[in-house]
Amino acid sequence: MSDDRPEPRYGQYAPVPPPATEIPPAPPANETAVPLPPPAGARADAPRRRWDVVLTTLLLLFGVYDVVTGFGTYADLSAPLRAVFEQQGIGDFTSDALALQLGIWLNVLRVALLAAAIVVSLLRISRNRIAFWAPLGAGVLAVLATLVAAGVLVVSDPAFTAYLESMQ
Repeated sequence: MSDDRPEPRYGQYAPVPPPATEIPPAPPANETAVPLPPPAGARADAPRRRWDVVLTTLLLLFGVYDVVTGFGTYADLSAPLRAVFEQQGIGDFTSDALALQLGIWLNVLRVALLAAAIVVSLLRISRNRIAFWAPLGAGVLAVLATLVAAGVLVVSDPAFTAYLESMQ
């Protein structure tokens, strides 16, 4: 199919704008203004999810309880590792300095993760969004950090490496 018309130039077929002298009439004074839609982040018309608020609160309370009660344990990681080494017949745990450093690091990390979970949860609840994943995610990260730190402590201990060599 061919078009016999000449090739259009920029703006050639555009509609002609109305003359500038035409000003739209002002609305009558007795009309009420049209309300603006809510911001994109807020959903005021959606009902609040009670199950999410309750679940998020319970998870945050469990996180606070875990951080507070575990503070002493993480401050001295060498004591539980000594007990594990003794029960397993590995030998004496001797990496006390590393256990102290990792315990302090874990305590700081767990408090920071809890604070971040609280802030994110409160922001999401105030915006009427699902928030229970924030404390769950912080808990998973805390457990992973604890497992990595415990693995580093066990593997770096000379008694454990001697035990592994004696098994071969």
